[in-house]
Amino acid sequence: MEIIWLNSIDSTNNEAARRMDSLDNLSVIAAKCQTHGRGQRGNSWLSGAGENLTFSMVLKFSGRSGMAAKDQFALSQAASLAVVTFLEENGIRAMIKWPNDIYVGDRKICGMLIENTLAGAMIATSIVGIGLNLNQTAFPGQVLNPVSARLLTGRTFDVESSLERLAGLLEHYFALAVDTPSRSCLNDRYISLLYRRGERHDYTDCRTGEVFQGIIKGISPEAKLVVETSDGACREFYFKEISYIIYTGGPRDQSSSPRIAAITASGSEERNTELPATKIETPASANASALPAPTPPSTSMRHPAPCLSISALTALILSYVASMNFCPPKPANTDIISTKSAFPRYG
Repeated sequence: MEIIWLNSIDSTNNEAARRMDSLDNLSVIAAKCQTHGRGQRGNSWLSGAGENLTFSMVLKFSGRSGMAAKDQFALSQAASLAVVTFLEENGIRAMIKWPNDIYVGDRKICGMLIENTLAGAMIATSIVGIGLNLNQTAFPGQVLNPVSARLLTGRTFDVESSLERLAGLLEHYFALAVDTPSRSCLNDRYISLLYRRGERHDYTDCRTGEVFQGIIKGISPEAKLVVETSDGACREFYFKEISYIIYTGGPRDQSSSPRIAAITASGSEERNTELPATKIETPASANASALPAPTPPSTSMRHPAPCLSISALTALILSYVASMNFCPPKPANTDIISTKSAFPRYG
């Protein structure tokens, strides 16, 4: 596996696409700074220069390692599980906000953008872009719910060795995604880690504008989010059809006017480019047996992590002044945001 580090680049996904012909399968393009980090449907992604992981892994499919386009949601599941496992190894319990944002509590620590090239009914190549907050402690004011590994653990992470470990986990989980018999176990593990699964929360149906309470039950065979409403009915949502309402400023008492983040679950729709270019929706797949465990990290990478309460964590974040050199700067937004990407701004 080759990891190519760049000081500054417009977008690691863009650079991976430009170098696609010369890159081997599982090659990684990483940048200390992205000047135009891209998210789903044109959103940008903000990161402190040199503090976090911003990288893209290239997957090339052929022969026995082929994958049908209809099974591509397994790539989102594999990437999500790799990040959750990496965080787990570092003492951080994370969950997956469907389809592939990674959350700790109600705060976003990682996002993704997956772009596929199709050859007929098969995936030819895939670029998996990941942004993981490692060491950043101050964020722009318009970012409503970010968190980093350093804020959660009090430790400073070595960016390059962290990428090496995470890349190894990605390789492990992508091998399971390609192996048809392993996908059902991959799917079960993914569903068990869904953010808000089994809990009653407020959502917005973006198709109608209706605000409703529901309980996330899982995902459908087509990778749609399944939510049970108060009347016992189940609704299914594709990307961009549901927003998570997250109360970030206080208890859920409307009279106290809490600051609310309305977060659209667009995630990584896995942008698909066919030859010639076209787009399709992303279904899920499932079948199998026991999920093999990844090779554990060396003992030097294992660190205990102290716990911070939500109130302490909020106070810590708010105590910082967003005076850092962000790459690139971003204008302020309103209190209610709709994040339309999986590798975007935080949310």
